[in-house]
Formats: sequence, structure tokens, C-alpha cells
Amino acid sequence: MSAGENIKARRREKQISVTELAKEIGLTHSTIVRYENGTIRIIPKDQLEKIARVLNCTVEDLTEGDFKYSAKKKVSSKAVSDEEMTLIRKYRQLPPQVQNTIKEICDWPFSVSDQ
Repeated sequence: MSAGENIKARRREKQISVTELAKEIGLTHSTIVRYENGTIRIIPKDQLEKIARVLNCTVEDLTEGDFKYSAKKKVSSKAVSDEEMTLIRKYRQLPPQVQNTIKEICDWPFSVSDQ
């Protein structure tokens, strides 16, 4: 399936209208329709991230099976545990402000000078 088909299927599964999705991410109704029907074949990463957040999934879920996005390298499962991958997926679904807060929390122990 294409990314557009995946978006449409996920949107319908979540019972979200095209208009609702468009409004939520700041795009027009027609842009979402063009993503879904393949008129716009390459969806910008920032838009995929916004769509994934609204549809409560990952960008990878939306681009799965779409060869145009398959060239991107995935993290080896040997390098990252299942628990870590779950945390990464959840993090990617958070709004940018919350992501920044989490980054600050993670950096804090390393920024505290030894006394």
C-alpha cells in the first residue's frame, strides 16, 4: 500500500473525517484527499509526522509498504530493545513541546556539574 492509502485506512479506522484531519494539522481538505488518492506522491516528512500524531501511529506505520520511503534505514533490532523501540514510537507521537521537555529531562543529569 502507498502512504496515502495507509493514511486513508488509518483515518477511517479512527473514524476521523478528511476535514477533521486537515483542520487538526493545518492543511486543506483537498491536500489530504490528494495525499490519499496519490495525486501528491511524496508527502513531506513534517506533514507525515503531524498526520501520524493525529492518527496515533508512527510515520513508519503510514509509510509501510511504500517503496518511496523504504530506502530509509531502520534501526537494527539488535541495537535497540523492544522496550526502547516502544519508547521511541511513543516519543515520536508527542507534540514538539513535550518532546523538548523530555529532551531537557534526559540532558539534565549530564549538565549538572560535579561538585
